[in-house]
Amino acid sequence: MTLTTATLSVRALRPRAWYGHVRASEDLFAAATDATRHDIVAGDGVLGGSKATRRAARSLRRWTSELQPPVSRPADLAVMWASDLGDVGELLDVDPAWADIGRTKVLVVSECWPDDLTLHGPKVRALVECFDIVVNCMENDALRPLAGPGREVRHLPHAAVCESYAPMYGARPVAVMNYGRRDPAQHDVLRSWATREGCWYHYDTTKLGPCDDPRDHQRVLGRLLSASTASVCNLGRFDEAHRTGGASELGARFYESLAAGCLLLGDFPESPTFDAHFADGPGLIPFPLGADEVPPALLELLADPAELAGVHRELRARALAEHDIAHRLATLLGFADAPVPPRLSARREALVAEAAEVRP
Repeated sequence: MTLTTATLSVRALRPRAWYGHVRASEDLFAAATDATRHDIVAGDGVLGGSKATRRAARSLRRWTSELQPPVSRPADLAVMWASDLGDVGELLDVDPAWADIGRTKVLVVSECWPDDLTLHGPKVRALVECFDIVVNCMENDALRPLAGPGREVRHLPHAAVCESYAPMYGARPVAVMNYGRRDPAQHDVLRSWATREGCWYHYDTTKLGPCDDPRDHQRVLGRLLSASTASVCNLGRFDEAHRTGGASELGARFYESLAAGCLLLGDFPESPTFDAHFADGPGLIPFPLGADEVPPALLELLADPAELAGVHRELRARALAEHDIAHRLATLLGFADAPVPPRLSARREALVAEAAEVRP
């Protein structure tokens, strides 16, 4: 009997630039399993209503959001990818019948820090408890208290969609890419060096927010990373100790940079996952927060094009063979004791074959 699947998506309510990995996971899962995507959308024209309006509506059990298409019958397996617990909170404005979306429901949370369950309050916790399997893409124990009879809590590392990147194996025009959150000292060092040497140091000049076309944003980011020699990758939220509670985590940018074949330049997390996925490979260049010079290891590689090309290839091959989202989806299906569909198996085999061709 064929497994029926569904996804529960916030993409219509939260068109944010940094949701690329969430959307990619939903899209690949849907393509591999023929999943029906149910979008949480604003009902009755209330999108953007104030918190007070939404609270009042909830108290009257008048739901300001709805699922499109509505759930007609439960799928065998339903998955919701959430950037954080705030995404899960969008379900507070949906008729509780949303929980009929699947016989087995899986929640995958990309970013969840130790105090997040408390910060988001008991109502969001109750929503999370509606899922049978709760997955944290971070290694901390933030969601561990939810484990119990009838509910599993698992860890699944981030990944990348390797086909979004087309890395160059010769000279790359961008010397260093530094997107998103950045350390002021690292930035000043790199900017001064790039100005002095006349090379291209690429960085954001504005903060990200709502995005007209998140998919197009992801394509542009993929092209830039693919044209970059090195990418700055620091431990997650390194400048928000009050949020992280001291947890040392790695985020999606490590895997995005790996998929592009970039050297990884940064202050790295103390993490078993980081050690397992990155520490024994080439192209890892420590660049501490507060640094006062460009790492000599980066300059040495930049001066050796042949060695650099080989490192780019090995990094790309690792992403293809081990860290594409397709590989993570197979693990996720295993959490639910669900079979891996032929299309997903074929994709994984093709990725491994491509890795063998790319390796130097």
